[in-house]
Amino acid sequence: MSILFANTRERAYRLYTQLRNDGLRVMLLHGGLRQEVRERTLARFRGMRDAALVSTDLASRGLDIIDVNLIVNFDAPRDPETYIHRIGRTARLNNRGKAITLATRSELRILDEAARLTGVDYTIAND
Repeated sequence: MSILFANTRERAYRLYTQLRNDGLRVMLLHGGLRQEVRERTLARFRGMRDAALVSTDLASRGLDIIDVNLIVNFDAPRDPETYIHRIGRTARLNNRGKAITLATRSELRILDEAARLTGVDYTIAND
């Protein structure tokens, strides 16, 4: 299971639409959806081991999703605390997980601060 984070509802919807059109099993979650739609989406996501959830920061805190093994920050988070909450969705209950963040050089300060706060370093891939 994976969660892909975008900073806005519009970006999340565009990413969701593109991935769905490419044939991937993907669901959309953001605060603009009715509560019953959000609850139904989360229930479906929890039951699908090969699915991806595209979300705003709505999914970064307070949701009980255990088996997430990959986080992709399609948009770099705006602050270190949000980054920590996003990546905290993976590797829960002593499981292993991976977090990938697409960031510009100017956004690396957020990762630097998060690394300082958590004591966990990160690796930069330039490819």
